[in-house]
Amino acid sequence: DKIGLKVPMNSTEQLATFTDPKRVTGTRALALAYMTYLPSTPKLHPGYGATDAQWFVLDKDQGNYVITHDQQEIILSPAGHLVFDHIQIITTAINRIKNKLDYQPQILRILGNTFTLRQAREVFAAFLGTTIDKIDNSNFKKTHNHLFK
Repeated sequence: DKIGLKVPMNSTEQLATFTDPKRVTGTRALALAYMTYLPSTPKLHPGYGATDAQWFVLDKDQGNYVITHDQQEIILSPAGHLVFDHIQIITTAINRIKNKLDYQPQILRILGNTFTLRQAREVFAAFLGTTIDKIDNSNFKKTHNHLFK
């Protein structure tokens, strides 16, 4: 709803329900968060209750995850600057993806129906906070062979 896209249900999973009474100042508001894995980045349109919707790039710098768009950079730490509990929501999504990399890497859906081993390693590297060069190709292929059948 917030990004103005109709997405296939098989590309979407519920992340969590965020219920902290202090998540929004002055009122009680719940957030149902979902993750969607898309092989492209279609144009976003602010949906219900949103004033803007943009794609951001995820990276890791000095131990912190960072999201960037154009020249805007947001460090995903308690000192980061996002409204409400959005840093917690994004961090929860990152941790969910990281925890599922080895057994159910839905994140690879962003690569489409066919992809190279290198592309898969690039995705893993982003979430593991390392470089693709530090993920050995032959070991990765051996340990993740079940993903490529």
